[in-house]
Amino acid sequence: MFESVARELLQGGFICEYSKPDEWKALKDDDFRRRLNDWLRQVDMVLLITTTNSAWYAGWLSVDTRASSVDAVFSKQILNFRPMIQFLNLTMQALHPDKSLQPGDAIPMLQLQNALETHHSLRDELRQICTVWRSNKETISEQLLTVLRQLQKDGYLVEANKERQIYRMTGKISWFYELADFLAEHQKIDEMIQELPDEPATGDLFS
Repeated sequence: MFESVARELLQGGFICEYSKPDEWKALKDDDFRRRLNDWLRQVDMVLLITTTNSAWYAGWLSVDTRASSVDAVFSKQILNFRPMIQFLNLTMQALHPDKSLQPGDAIPMLQLQNALETHHSLRDELRQICTVWRSNKETISEQLLTVLRQLQKDGYLVEANKERQIYRMTGKISWFYELADFLAEHQKIDEMIQELPDEPATGDLFS
């Protein structure tokens, strides 16, 4: 279990009760976390948890010496920031109008698809997400599946029920909210939006 947790953290993964339940359970043990932290410090990293205690992840101890790695992570978040916000907005409007999505919230694909088919503005938002993520899928079901699979790949979703096509938000969403708050506080969101490409590259990266 130690090796499994360490590998996940070193790969930039987030461990929560929905994405990695066994690893999450192991991290509840104080001694396990202490040994893991001792090991991480050997590679200049430290075990961290979101402010809502929803997900564990690893961060660098010495940021100044990891400037290139930090820039790479930040650049990826710049690219994904707008489509992620758009996905959260359209999902909230379709499924959870009274609250923001939280770790553990279910996202039934068919229910979300039905809402998108009856709301023109939500369909446009879905299309915009696919444009930024450079997908040329045409039907709503294809576009939605593309987005859900990309978010699953990025660690924000897990497939809770394959037969019923139900996904679930992971604890990483709490980290995203923290990132959004940080950027808003430092007035970086407008700068990030301006830096995003207006035109998608040709081809379909998610086929």
